Amino acid sequence: MQLSTEINTRLATLVKHFTHGNAAAFARSIDVVQQRFDRLLKPDRKSGKYPMVKPEIVEVIMAQYPAINRIWLLSGAGPMLHDAQDPQTTSYGFSSYGVPYYPTDFIHALELVTQKHAESIGYYIDFKSFNHADFWCHITGRSMEPEIASGDIVAMKEVLDRENDILYGEIYGMVTKNFCTIRRVAKGNSDDQLILIPANKSAEYAEQEIPRAAVERLFQLLCCVKEL
Repeated sequence: MQLSTEINTRLATLVKHFTHGNAAAFARSIDVVQQRFDRLLKPDRKSGKYPMVKPEIVEVIMAQYPAINRIWLLSGAGPMLHDAQDPQTTSYGFSSYGVPYYPTDFIHALELVTQKHAESIGYYIDFKSFNHADFWCHITGRSMEPEIASGDIVAMKEVLDRENDILYGEIYGMVTKNFCTIRRVAKGNSDDQLILIPANKSAEYAEQEIPRAAVERLFQLLCCVKEL
């Protein structure tokens, strides 16, 4: 699973590439006040952290520089530009090439995939390293892991051999008769049991052990792209 790092450093890379390191010129090109843009390139003196890059900044950058690979800008995965000769090259489109993205949460996306509602596909994501996924969708509600937040986009792949192909310690979306959830999975106290590990470590959120046979469908979370 891949997670995003700070995109602020990638903004500096864009400045260097498109305006030869001139941050003022780049800010003008996207019609953003220079002082506001400059703040995004420098970490806070006290905390050492970069300020948050708001979604509207990403959108104006993508509108002005459509050759930029959005996945790279958001997560650091793949090449910076769409036309880069790299197996990671990623694009969005409606040409049915790549993996379908459903603009909804895992539970509803699974219903749409199962019922083959092609008209519900938002677009296709051609992300070479994860084109073996079955679909992309959103994480919504309370996060299952500290590093995964509501709104993040994830690639899901169904595990057909649930007896042998579970990688313990990884995050899975699962469907049982009684619930549908996304949890990190560990080996149970016996071979026919699985342990679901909660992200919340408070005492009231205990690990849950369930029969392996209770899992009707299982999907591995292959990749997570952070929402800004």
